[in-house]
Amino acid sequence: MQMQSAEAPRSRFAPPEERRRQLIQATLQVVAERGLTGTKISDVTERAGLSVGAVNHHFKSKEELLTATLAYLAEELQAQWYPVFLDTGLSPADRLGAIVDHLYDPKVCTPVKIAVWFAFFGDAHYRQVYRDMVKAFDHKRTAAISRISAALKQEGGYIEADPEAIAQSVESLADGLWLALLLYPERITREAAREQTWALLAMHFPRHFDASNDESARAQVPDQCPGMQ
Repeated sequence: MQMQSAEAPRSRFAPPEERRRQLIQATLQVVAERGLTGTKISDVTERAGLSVGAVNHHFKSKEELLTATLAYLAEELQAQWYPVFLDTGLSPADRLGAIVDHLYDPKVCTPVKIAVWFAFFGDAHYRQVYRDMVKAFDHKRTAAISRISAALKQEGGYIEADPEAIAQSVESLADGLWLALLLYPERITREAAREQTWALLAMHFPRHFDASNDESARAQVPDQCPGMQ
């Protein structure tokens, strides 16, 4: 059974950037169903409704197409959370909560896209491609979570909080929950995964987060918190 996702209308007469996107979207579908080694250019073009010549025009090889697909996923995920990190008009708690929420946003956290992420994780050859390309994106998000956690530590007087360890915990938990969503979709939902991550935040920052993931239940931090003079 083929995985379904919302796709842009297929057209042989679309502008070049739209054709490129069509090919990447089709590649996501095929890789999710057949894995990286099982993906053939002919399958991608058939899914996209384009000719093999269209692929050759935009991508020199299957490897270049797959690499572009991975870059698309990485850039899409960063586009979700990074503007929130830059928004200094939000409180640290709101920024951190929003970053976590965006990790489970239905635009990026879908069965198809998760399957493609783990296809790259699991393939020995493309795992190195992943490391070379995506580690900068991953490190940037981890550093952002650590930086906000440091601000929360100071604001809330969480003396024993370790911002770097908290950031790594959030990242590791999210990876594990994405894998659970892929393998056991009948047991866990995106909302449940998000709530588990909020529970982790609540454990470290109880005066800022509520484990129920109810935004209205976030505690208001008093002017003077324990440990703050």
